[in-house]
Amino acid sequence: IAETATFNNQNLLEGTMSSSTFQIGHKAGETIALSIADMSADSIGSQGGAKVTIGGTIAVGDKVSVAYSLASGSHDFAAVEYTAVATSLNSVASGLADKLNNNDAFSAYHFASVNPASGADVMIYRKDGTSITLTELDLTENGAASSIDGATSNLLISDTSVTTRANAQDAVIAIDNALLEVSSERANLGAFQNRLEHAVSNMMNMSANTADARSVIADADYAQESSSLAKNQILQQAGTAMLAQANAQSQTVLSLLK
Repeated sequence: IAETATFNNQNLLEGTMSSSTFQIGHKAGETIALSIADMSADSIGSQGGAKVTIGGTIAVGDKVSVAYSLASGSHDFAAVEYTAVATSLNSVASGLADKLNNNDAFSAYHFASVNPASGADVMIYRKDGTSITLTELDLTENGAASSIDGATSNLLISDTSVTTRANAQDAVIAIDNALLEVSSERANLGAFQNRLEHAVSNMMNMSANTADARSVIADADYAQESSSLAKNQILQQAGTAMLAQANAQSQTVLSLLK
């Protein structure tokens, strides 16, 4: 169905209708957008997530906190490989102090020791009595870090197999997820159809109202309008005659006074 469903010589369910626009009004910009996801067997099913690597340098005894932000819905977690490697800062600091003291050029004028309060600061003393402190050193060894790696995989309908019990269970999960995707896409198409039908109904009403207005103008009753015109002309002439008669009577009264 996904391969053969077409409209206007365009495939509908193979992902090619991802950005289609329809004009639904008489003005520019009155459009509606339609996007149909790829519903073919090699695109729906169980979708795996991306591989995630979380790392950073930590000290022995420190805790690593990992937070996940997931979208709504059901999520399955595969096995997660966790590797934690850290080197004691105290031992690294002590090793640095020993290396300095074993250097003849350094030990001729200086002496190095580890600050017992912090365990990570190397104290360098000049043999003449003055002291030098080296702080905020990156004393990690070989980039020791903590990391979490998660592998990714996709199980699509086209990849399902029922040759073993485990494969059959995975196939059922993929089919269930594919049905959910199809149902979700059907709901989206149903909502789009309702909007499109409303737009079509609105345009049909506008067309009917425009046709009625044009009919009122173009389809006038000429016989009735002609009779009304003749009537109005007679009334106008009668009024003019009455006005002339009234003016004539005033002239008659004036002639009696002579």
